[in-house]
Amino acid sequence: MALPALLAMAWPMIGSPPALASSTVLAFALAVIVGALDDLADLPTLPKLLGEAMVGGLLAASAWLDGASAWTVTSLALLPLITQNAFNFVDGSDGLLASVALGIFAAGAVLSWSVRDAGGVTFVGAVAAAAVAGFLPWNLPRARVFMGDGGSLLLGAVYAWCTVRAFDARWELGWAWLALGTPIVGDVAACLLRRMARGAEWWRAHREHAYQRVVARTGSHGSALAWAMGLELLVAIPAAIACMRFGSMPAMLALAVCAMVAWWGGSGRAAVPKKI
Repeated sequence: MALPALLAMAWPMIGSPPALASSTVLAFALAVIVGALDDLADLPTLPKLLGEAMVGGLLAASAWLDGASAWTVTSLALLPLITQNAFNFVDGSDGLLASVALGIFAAGAVLSWSVRDAGGVTFVGAVAAAAVAGFLPWNLPRARVFMGDGGSLLLGAVYAWCTVRAFDARWELGWAWLALGTPIVGDVAACLLRRMARGAEWWRAHREHAYQRVVARTGSHGSALAWAMGLELLVAIPAAIACMRFGSMPAMLALAVCAMVAWWGGSGRAAVPKKI
């Protein structure tokens, strides 16, 4: 709950009306609650999805109260459902999600700062980066503290909010934020497409993400971490910078590269859990 508390305390600094700030922070807090309940009680799929949908609904309601466009309201209702699950799916290896999230939010905050009318996106991205940076040293292999669903759902919700609000500020900035998340989205997309192509029950829990197979093959969480951070540093962040000038194309190319790498990394025999 540390990140929602920080946002609640500091939001007046960016000039957001208290009512709107409260509903947005409530959405982030709800993401933590849903994730924590799943950690503690292993929620069935439907209640968990309903909770994630409520997070999007609260973010959309906040935007609607703020007079946002129909596109913004609709995007905030739908995108968090995707990103919360995507971030949750890749939180299965020591330090991986936290490291990639640090790259996403730190780079996103810097790029948003360069756009003077980006509003709260710069601030929220910077706070998210600071929170993850403080957590990361204890989560690196071998991890002593784990993020859990409460943390991964929160980061997914914050990423969705930053991305949609970045589009509101400047179209190129929105594409930059999308580009920053392509290592996560590419892995999830490749994994789901592979499972659907062979007729597997793609919605069920599994261990077929590319990073999971890297861990199974090498016996090292560090290998998966290096693989994911290589994509973030060498593909996603350069693509995000390029988006500020060229718009959507660099983001599309980054997604294609990350998905192809994930498809290749996830090929072969199914991952077999190992003691690491």
